Amino acid sequence: MGDRRPNAKDPVTQALRMLEYGLTVVTGRAGDAVAGGTCNWLTQASFSPPLVVAAIKSRSLLHALVSEGGAFCVNLLAEGQEDLARAFFRPSRHEGAVLNGHPFRDGAETSCPVIEGCPAHFECRVVDVVARGDYTIFVGEVVSAGASDPHARPLALRPTGWVHGG
Repeated sequence: MGDRRPNAKDPVTQALRMLEYGLTVVTGRAGDAVAGGTCNWLTQASFSPPLVVAAIKSRSLLHALVSEGGAFCVNLLAEGQEDLARAFFRPSRHEGAVLNGHPFRDGAETSCPVIEGCPAHFECRVVDVVARGDYTIFVGEVVSAGASDPHARPLALRPTGWVHGG
């Protein structure tokens, strides 16, 4: 297929944009450097061991840190947290324990940032990588998790009116 850009009238784009996605903030760390990015291409891939698959833009700082650090944290977003998602559309800005204007703490197992105020998170160690196209697929084994509000309704992409895909 080669390199193709999304075109809203293209049937491939139209079909791919019908896939339903949740929104998360994925974070990474390598040494003292941290970064985060809003991610909607994420799914669970195995129960035993618990594995998730995250697609991260290949030319991003987050990609570089996940590659170097060998870990990432998925910070799940709840309905109403569009501003938090939007804050991570931009390049990462890190000062002390604040990332893109949001406080974080270091994850218990990976030290990747756990964004305060998210209803749940899970930390992953990278166990496989598939580099194709403009995103890289990182397969992560869940090594730690927490849920401050396990009954929160996840923030989904479609209701926001944002599009990403196709």
